[in-house]
Parts: sequence; structure tokens; C-alpha cells
Amino acid sequence: MALLAACGSRPVPVDLDAEEYAVYAAVIRAMYLPGPGQIVIGNRTGIFRVSDLDEALGWASEKMPGIAPETLDSFRQRNAEPMTLTDRLSLPVPYVLIGEQEVEEIFRDSQGWERFYERYPGSQGLMRLSRVGFNSDMSQALVYVGNQSDWLAGAGYFVLLVKEDGVWVVRVQVMLWIS
Repeated sequence: MALLAACGSRPVPVDLDAEEYAVYAAVIRAMYLPGPGQIVIGNRTGIFRVSDLDEALGWASEKMPGIAPETLDSFRQRNAEPMTLTDRLSLPVPYVLIGEQEVEEIFRDSQGWERFYERYPGSQGLMRLSRVGFNSDMSQALVYVGNQSDWLAGAGYFVLLVKEDGVWVVRVQVMLWIS
């Protein structure tokens, strides 16, 4: 999907999908690499373990100085419906996208994490990503990332990024949950 972003007085086309995947890659690089030999990501976007999105965003935005209201609005709108992720991430380690049916099959009983690591050895666990909210000039982005690595080992964050010299950089991470 292409959007037009203001750049001086001439509109410049923006590949919104490419920007979204660039944000995902920046977050994974900043928060999870170096480390695992592979990254495992749920293939459907969502905001997991957050029951009231508006309350969570209100709380988190207080801890994110400079977040634009339009970035928050974009995040809400873009996360109204989940999206299926595709193999468009640019990462220095292998990654795999797994569907909900596979997740349910792996975690069908108390041996789930053993089964998971047999199938995905050397991974960081199971990551979940939201859609990305952007401000109008595509200089700020907000995304949710959660990662679970065992029954009682995981955390979820809202992550605010800014674009500096054409590259997405993590500015603030706000933890929403931990187990």
C-alpha cells in the first residue's frame, strides 16, 4: 500500500508495508539480537495479553515523551484487524513465521515448551507483533512486541521508534507485562 508523505513541497510515495517490516526488523535487532540462532514469530499480528488497549496506550504514552497523538491514533486504527505477516523481514539470523494451528498443536499440553524447542532449537521463544502505527510524516512509529520463552518467562512492550537518517531507531520501550 502506498501513501503520500510530505517532503518539502513535493509529495513522495511511501511504501507503508515496507516501512512496517523495517520497523519490525529494527525492533527485533534492538531487543533480541545478538542472541538466538533463529527467531520464531506468530504469523498473525495482535496485541497479546492486553485486555484494554485504550487503557494500556494511555498508561504507556505517559512514559513515552514526544509520542504524537496521531501515532497513537494510527496504532489504534491499524490494529482494529489482524494482518498475516509474510517473509519480508530483513534480519541477520533465520526466522520462521508460524500459524495459530501450529501454536495450538505445540502447546496442547504441559510438554508444549519442550515440543517447541525440539522443533525450533536455539530460538528466542515465540514472538508476537502488532501492526505499526505511524505519524503523518512517517518519522515516528509505535509497535507492540511480546515474547514468551517458557510458561513463566516472557514480557510484552510498546516500542516507540523514530526515523533517523532513513533508519528506524528504538527510542523508548515500555513494558506492559512480564511473567
